[in-house]
This record gives sequence, C-alpha cells and structure tokens, in this order.
Amino acid sequence: MIDHAKIAKAEEYYAKVGFQKIDVPWIVGREAYQATFPLTGNFPYFTLGGFLPASGEQCFVQLLLDGRLPQGKYQCTTPCFRDELEEDELHLPYFYKVELIEVTDEAGRYMELAHIAFDYFTQYCSVEYEYLPAEQTDIIEHYTGIELGSYGRRHYKGLVWNYGTGLAEPRLSQVLAKIQPDQK
Repeated sequence: MIDHAKIAKAEEYYAKVGFQKIDVPWIVGREAYQATFPLTGNFPYFTLGGFLPASGEQCFVQLLLDGRLPQGKYQCTTPCFRDELEEDELHLPYFYKVELIEVTDEAGRYMELAHIAFDYFTQYCSVEYEYLPAEQTDIIEHYTGIELGSYGRRHYKGLVWNYGTGLAEPRLSQVLAKIQPDQK
C-alpha cells in the first residue's frame, strides 16, 4: 500500500530545500520516454496517443522538449508504470514517486540532489551511497542493500539535467517493514 502521508512529507521537505512543485503531463511522447528508458527490450504502456511514464523524470523531459521548463530546481509527484520482467514485492507494475530535477548547465550538481535525498532518508533508516559509472549514484538502505533512489546527470539532444528520486512508495514502506517488522 502506498503511504500518502510519506509522499506529502517528502513534498514538504523538498519544497523547503528549494524544489518548486509543478504539475507535469502524465502521458508523454515517444521521444520523452526514450530519453530515459529505451523502447527496445521492454513493453511501455501506450494509451491516448502517448506513453504512461515509467518515471516522473520522463514527464519533466516532456516539458524540456516542449521548451516549457526553464533552468531551476523542481519536484513532481506522479504514478510510474513499468512492465517489470520479474514482478515481486519490490518490482511492481505501478507505484508512486516524488521525482526531483534540476535544469542546469553546471556539471557535478547531481550529487547535491543525492545529498539532499540522503538527508531525507536518514529520518527513516540507515542509508549509504552506491557509486555507479557515468555520473550516476544510488542510495541504498544499509542493512538490506535495497535501492531507495537513483541520481545522475543526463544529456539528450542538447538538453542537460540532473535527476533524482525524492521518494518512491510503496518501496520505502516495504523496506521499513523488512527492517522494522513490528512497527508497521
């Protein structure tokens, strides 16, 4: 079950640290979808002439492609739809996510997003970084090793942005149930 109180708390936190909450399209074009999640090898959800987003990042990318997202720090909350090849308690066909994006030309700033999210997650559990190649980092829960968020910098057709997970639900709640089973 999605804990909407955690979603609201995350939105408040990220607003306080400078991420403007904006509305984004929940159906994106092929180009916005492909910018972060190639169409080959998976099965996106196509409807009403577009794709249901696999991540709120694609919704931001749609605004970037449309020329409607100036430089700045933003957050959105969207459903995410994924055709997971191996569905289990942590890999669901849909979930809810607070997504962060910073549109900037400054390199290296994606780690600032990761640090801000790291501080947010520490109120719930012990977390650590998992450094990945090519300007990417994950935040994982320390005891289970389960990924709570991904952070990085993308370049697509002259557009540049930093992205990151503010909160994914029910992922955080599921992780907490594993490490604190008597505190559901």
